Amino acid sequence: MLLLLFSVRNETFAMAGREVKEVVPLLPIRPTATPHSHVRGVIHLRGRQVPVMDLGLLLAGSACAEAMSTRIIMIQVPVAQEQTRLLGLMAEKVTETISTPPDWRPPPPTAPGHPRRIDSSTFAPESSITWFNHGLLPPADSLAAIFREIY
Repeated sequence: MLLLLFSVRNETFAMAGREVKEVVPLLPIRPTATPHSHVRGVIHLRGRQVPVMDLGLLLAGSACAEAMSTRIIMIQVPVAQEQTRLLGLMAEKVTETISTPPDWRPPPPTAPGHPRRIDSSTFAPESSITWFNHGLLPPADSLAAIFREIY
């Protein structure tokens, strides 16, 4: 399995590569009026407005640094029954992918808001890596509200 590595403050996270639609540079983000403090605003990507959530604000309480290695990870998120939308996740040090051994499996889903460390000893022995899954994002009804505010 291919994993995308990124950082939130000083913690390294991994996400399954198959969940990533694309990674884009840190484009200009237009602030929007929203009660969701972790939403930085929207970007224009190929004629579409896409909300951007700052993972630093969401997971660590302080905004991601706007550095050369800061990127926006584009993923699809569920917002209604059988409906998904494109969401940008702003993260730091989005510069590396790694491959896991063929028999490696990601950890089972956790309760919302509870990250889980993964055993990366066979493919990244020097790293402590936290698995990023949709359970770390706001629930679907909150995501749907963000999209209603943007559109």
